[in-house]
Amino acid sequence: MDAAIQHIEEAKALTRELGGTDQDVKKWFFGLNQSALNKILDEYETAYGIKPASYARETMSDWRSGKRKMSGLVAERLFKLLPPFMPIETKFGLVESLWNHVGPSRKRLIKSSIGTPHADVIEAVSREVRALTTDWDFPEQMQNRFKWLSSNDSNTYQRLLAHIKEQERTLGESVLKEQIPVLKEKFENELQETTSRLSYIIEVGKQSVELRMTSGTETLSVGDWHPEYRGRSHSTSGDGIPWWIWLIGAVILFAIFGK
Repeated sequence: MDAAIQHIEEAKALTRELGGTDQDVKKWFFGLNQSALNKILDEYETAYGIKPASYARETMSDWRSGKRKMSGLVAERLFKLLPPFMPIETKFGLVESLWNHVGPSRKRLIKSSIGTPHADVIEAVSREVRALTTDWDFPEQMQNRFKWLSSNDSNTYQRLLAHIKEQERTLGESVLKEQIPVLKEKFENELQETTSRLSYIIEVGKQSVELRMTSGTETLSVGDWHPEYRGRSHSTSGDGIPWWIWLIGAVILFAIFGK
């Protein structure tokens, strides 16, 4: 049991060091050709000795096939050696893959009346989309991965941060370039006198901006997204007394007089 617990703790430590899932790292490692793999294993032998390195070489095919599972200790030792062998493009890919899992997931809502100037609405939409892709903090998992991949090299660390920031900014601009013309077309074709509302959602990765326009007099407002509540889930009965209180009362009366 103690050994099992130790393996679990080692796996958790590796996850923290790599900044989250280690599957993308293992996929890269096991995909190396023999020449590249030998260079890493030679470094592993220098750092930890002939016996551990011989074991790694003998077991590599089983690790690759999944026949045997690499222990947390071996993985922690091996993966600590990997970053210097990685080209910067690989490091970019490994921060991107983690970002796709732990990056921000926000929903914003823009509400206005149909009479609001369309230019004001489009400006609000553009502003919110850009904010989704520029106004956020890196979660701890990402910072840990930056540290691991940079191997304490501040220049590499900054390049990895800049890569994600630029990728998100580019995504935002690309989405706007594609979606704003569609939104303008909706204004022209759908917002006629007979139209009472318009709803349009722009998705940016895991995030989104929803526009809701109605025929009322609502002024332009921006905030966090919330659903429109329909049905009877929040209904009341009589003079404002919630329906569930009436139900309890009915049950009590039945228990008293129904005998």
